[in-house]
Amino acid sequence: MFVIKLVLNKTHMVGVILMACALIFQALKIVIVPIA
Repeated sequence: MFVIKLVLNKTHMVGVILMACALIFQALKIVIVPIA
């Protein structure tokens, strides 16, 4: 049970990091596209 919880926590962290990366990427696109 504890191991499952640990794995779920890890995958949740990965999901949060991926979402943050996606948000940053979109923000960069919004900033860079008008310049280019």
